Amino acid sequence: MMSFIKDEQGELAPASYLLTLPVALWFIFFALDLGLRKGAELGVEYAAFCAARAAAVNFTGSHHGSCDTTAATQAATRAAAACMAGFVSKRGILNATVRGSVTQLVDRAQQQVTVTLQGGCSANSTVVTAVVQYRYLLAIPLSPLSSGAPSGRVMTASAQHMIY
Repeated sequence: MMSFIKDEQGELAPASYLLTLPVALWFIFFALDLGLRKGAELGVEYAAFCAARAAAVNFTGSHHGSCDTTAATQAATRAAAACMAGFVSKRGILNATVRGSVTQLVDRAQQQVTVTLQGGCSANSTVVTAVVQYRYLLAIPLSPLSSGAPSGRVMTASAQHMIY
């Protein structure tokens, strides 16, 4: 028994483990959170492109005298939400292959997406600009990025599309 105590004398493995573990977890969760946020930012940029394209398709009648900004805004919002459906929470949706579950995801995304359109209705306008704002609500525990904004972070992107 005395030889065991003498062999292990001065060893602080449990103390160094307990000091290193929180720092390692902090770095791991920070990297995970940063990757998820960058992916969501790319999704917002793609959603802006989808919204601008949907608005441009709905503004095609503006050169013929009919211009329905409400229909174009609704179409752009729905298109942006469809592009952001992969980034919203999947809670309560058991299987994405079940009929109607994708519609639920798009509806959830539409609650977190705001689309603003600029241009498109005037006779000399050939470009529509869509500005998409998305409220990113995913919070990763122990991440320094998630601790600063408990109510989420607003990501903004804009894109342009020509009206034919």
